[in-house]
Amino acid sequence: MSAGGEALFSRAVPNDEAAIRRMIDDAAVHGRPVLVVDMTSSVAVLALIVAAEGAIPVAYVSGLAMRRAGDLYAGAAKTDPTDAQVLADFSWRNADRLTWTSVTDELLARLRILNGRDTDLAADATRAANRLRDALLAVVGGSGKRRRWKG
Repeated sequence: MSAGGEALFSRAVPNDEAAIRRMIDDAAVHGRPVLVVDMTSSVAVLALIVAAEGAIPVAYVSGLAMRRAGDLYAGAAKTDPTDAQVLADFSWRNADRLTWTSVTDELLARLRILNGRDTDLAADATRAANRLRDALLAVVGGSGKRRRWKG
C-alpha cells in the first residue's frame, strides 16, 4: 500500500517460489517490501523462507486480530482476496500493533514441526470419523434399509 493507503497492486500469487520472488521484486519498485502473514502453516512457510533469504522484514497478525479486522468489512464474504485486502489494510493502519519477527532456521524448523503435528491431528480426526461412519453403518446393517435409531 502507498503512504496514502492506496493499493499499489493486487494479484493472486500461487505458492510458488518464482511467483513469490516476482511479487517481492514488483513491490520493491515502490519501496522496501515487508511480508505480513496471518498464518504460519505450511502455506506460509515458502513465503517465509523467501523473505528470510532476501532479508525482508516479516510481521505476524494473529488469527483473532484478523477476525476482528474482518468484522469491520461488513457484508464481505470471506475469500482469499478479501482476506488479503483486510490483512494489507490492517497492516497499513496498525503497523505499531504488528508482531515483527526475524525468520531464522530455528523458527522455520519449529513451524515445520508444528505443521507436521497439525497434519497428523487432521489425519487422526479423519480416521476417527471414518471409523465412526463404519461403525454406524454396521449398526444400521448392510441390507441397505435404514433403521430408525432408538437412543
